[in-house]
Order: sequence, then C-alpha cells, then structure tokens
Amino acid sequence: MSVSSFSRFMRKSRESRKWTLADLSRASGLSQSEVSRIESGTRLPTMRHVKGLAEAFSSSPQIGENEPVRYESWVAHLVDLGERARIDARSGPGRWSKR
Repeated sequence: MSVSSFSRFMRKSRESRKWTLADLSRASGLSQSEVSRIESGTRLPTMRHVKGLAEAFSSSPQIGENEPVRYESWVAHLVDLGERARIDARSGPGRWSKR
C-alpha cells in the first residue's frame, strides 16, 4: 500500500507539533504501533483511529493555516482523507487492468 494523503497529513500534523510517535500515541489513546502503521500507510484508519487522532490534534493549538480547529472539523477532515485512502487502496495500479 502506498502512502496516502491521510498518512502524509497525519505525519505533517504530528511533526509540525514536534511530537514523536509516542507523544501522538499518548494524546490519541492509540498504540504506538497503530500510529506508526497508519502513518507509514501500511494500515488504513478506522473510525476509532480517526476519533483518537481528532481528539489529539484538536486538543493542541492550531499549527498550520489549513488545519481544522474544532474536534468535529478534525473528524470530518480525517474521515474524508481516510475514505480517499480506502478508494485508492481498492483501485490501486493494475487492479482493473486487462490480463
């Protein structure tokens, strides 16, 4: 699985706060391995992941201009990115090519 826009956004949001994977894990209530796998693109996020990440990111000051501010906005944004990642994973290269 390639790195999705969800993974890139998650890493950028974490790094802009100067958080380690362990910091984000503690703030989100997710295990460090879950955070690592989602960020590396080897795991697609579930709604539980989205809620934990939204809680962590919304509880810290807004860093980037394009970042959501409120928890609900974070959830909506992350769900949208997660759905795009799922669509990309299902229709990856060669998936529908002729044999």
